[in-house]
Amino acid sequence: MNTRTCLKALALLFASLALAAHAQTTSTGSGQAYPSRPLRVLVPLAAGGGMDAVTRSLALSLTDAFGQSVVVDNRPGAGSHVALEILSDAAPDGHTLMMLSATTVIYPMLYKSRFDIVRDFAPVSQVTAQGYALVVHPSLPAKSVLELVTHARANPGKLNYSSSGIGSPIHMTTELFQIASGTQMVHVPYKGL
Repeated sequence: MNTRTCLKALALLFASLALAAHAQTTSTGSGQAYPSRPLRVLVPLAAGGGMDAVTRSLALSLTDAFGQSVVVDNRPGAGSHVALEILSDAAPDGHTLMMLSATTVIYPMLYKSRFDIVRDFAPVSQVTAQGYALVVHPSLPAKSVLELVTHARANPGKLNYSSSGIGSPIHMTTELFQIASGTQMVHVPYKGL
């Protein structure tokens, strides 16, 4: 199944959930169609990254399915907390949605948060799944994980690694890698990758 087909299927899933929400609002007497105005989808990561690209493609499919505009609103920062604040302040009418990442789930485990992802927000659908790959610059004398570990152990604190921010999945995964391999590398967090 290609990406376009997957996105169309997800749009249909969102549309069916919206129809269920519409049936619920109709049964409670509000009678408003859903969506009754443009949708806003918050992205807790920087524009131009993978989540942003997926969300923008999904937004196009949802626009076609709903006949209503879908606005993608990138709000990176604080381990997704900036976007969660906006989502929690939005009216609970289904017109403000948010793409979650593993960072969103990890952040409350590392820092105090007024949010409980399970208690305070309702999941709609899993949109993607991803894996990680360990890569090094070609100038590094390591062509395998064992060679990387050997080099890192011989040069503690001299290798840098980047991530999309403190507490991000890449940061936490690399910290676990260092513990397991007995290495010490310098973390260089970015606002997004």
